[in-house]
Amino acid sequence: MHDPQPMTSDTRFHGIGSLVQCVIAAGLVAMVARSEELAFLTPYLTVMLAFTLFDRYLRRRHPSVLKELLRPGVPVSDKLTFVGGGLLLTLHFVVALLDVGRFHWSGECPPEIRVAGLVVMTGGFAFAAWAMVLNPFFSPIVRVQRERKHRVVTAGPYRLVRHPSYLGLSIGAIASGFALGSYWSLIPAVAFVLVYARRSGFEDRVLTAELAGFSRYAKLVRWRMAPGLW
Repeated sequence: MHDPQPMTSDTRFHGIGSLVQCVIAAGLVAMVARSEELAFLTPYLTVMLAFTLFDRYLRRRHPSVLKELLRPGVPVSDKLTFVGGGLLLTLHFVVALLDVGRFHWSGECPPEIRVAGLVVMTGGFAFAAWAMVLNPFFSPIVRVQRERKHRVVTAGPYRLVRHPSYLGLSIGAIASGFALGSYWSLIPAVAFVLVYARRSGFEDRVLTAELAGFSRYAKLVRWRMAPGLW
């Protein structure tokens, strides 16, 4: 008999991603009615598609990532952070698409702001992807992976901040609101950033206590998520 748990958890993971994609697709239909949106919407969806394809690549490169949530004894807080972050991003898309596609709560966002938002969003997601590829221990769960001989990763973006993937995703989430032309969508985007900023502190405490060499690394790389600030 096969254990049904991996199927269930994997389905939930894919369900969140599918929901985001459905929301964006629904928004596309609503926004295409305004032909002037196509110039902004097409590159935006191209970037989102590229990051979705990267996510699939990451799963093949680090197959243990999706298995982490299935481990016995995973704290509820870790699961809530993982799922809650996805739901906040979904809410971000919902608000943005209702705003720009139907109700126009934010008014007219200048084109230069939307272009700048798209550029910054692309850079943020690319920075996060760089960090995820370089870190073979990247995981949705905060724990030391002793069975895989966990070590401190110090290459690439990890020379700048201790949590570069969180930084890149945070930048991308905030910039996404500007790229879509919705100031109101920044509310769930900021909430997303705060969730992962809090998580970075918890992760630092766990790694400092349990991962050899992390304390020394933290002294060399002083900044948690914001270079020069925090």
